Parts: sequence; C-alpha cells; structure tokens
Amino acid sequence: MANGLTLAEARQLIDSALRYAEEQGLAMAVAVVDAGGHPIAMAKLDTASIIAAESVLQKARAAAWFNRPTASAVDTGAQWPHVYLSFTIAAQGAITLSKGGFPIVRDGQTLGAIGSAGGTGAQDEQVSRAALRAHGFETWEG
Repeated sequence: MANGLTLAEARQLIDSALRYAEEQGLAMAVAVVDAGGHPIAMAKLDTASIIAAESVLQKARAAAWFNRPTASAVDTGAQWPHVYLSFTIAAQGAITLSKGGFPIVRDGQTLGAIGSAGGTGAQDEQVSRAALRAHGFETWEG
C-alpha cells in the first residue's frame, strides 16, 4: 500500500511488541490492521491465551475505526453504557472496546492500528506503546 503500512512494517511492529512483552514476562498477542481495519499481520507468544489471540484483531480494528486509542472507548462505555452497547452492536462483533489498541499515525495520517491483548488493560497498552515508540510513531501518552 503506497500510503499505508507495509507488511514489513507491520511485522516489525509486532516483533517489537512481542519482544517487549517477553522482556516483561507477559503472555501477549498482537495484531496490526490497515486504516480500514483489515488485518495486515498477527502473532502471539506461545504462552498467550486463546482469548487474547481471538480479541487482538478486534482491538486493533476498533482503534483504526475510531481513530483514537481504545481506552477512550472504554471511558465512554463507563460514562454512557448505551453508547458502548450501540458501538458493539453496530460493528456486529468486528470490534471490542478494551484497552490496548492505538492508531498508527505518520505525518498526521492514520495508516492503521495496533492492538495487544493478554495482560491487564494497562499492560496491553504498554506493549502497544512500546512497539509504536520503537518505530517512531505517536504513543498517545499524556
């Protein structure tokens, strides 16, 4: 994709995320999607749970579709549960509103998103942010 993420970039992001997860002793799965939420690559550590591997694509897709970290959707759900429910129903199972998903932005353009799953929400965010940081992307901190 000329203006999007390449498969090589997606794999590098995933490798960085999983390397960080291993260093932290976390059993994680990681996925990268394009700006439309279509899968580019996904991988999991051998120790990652089945649910982590199943949910990680939906986290990344949610970050791409909302063009913001999935933590903001979690916050919205806490304040307005009917909004949270409407998002998940409209997406017909294609997204999950759980922490750990972040848009991947270069020069102000959203190229796709990364999602990590397998730990607490905070740990999932740390793994995704570590990958983004390693490759010079916005980390959505502060």
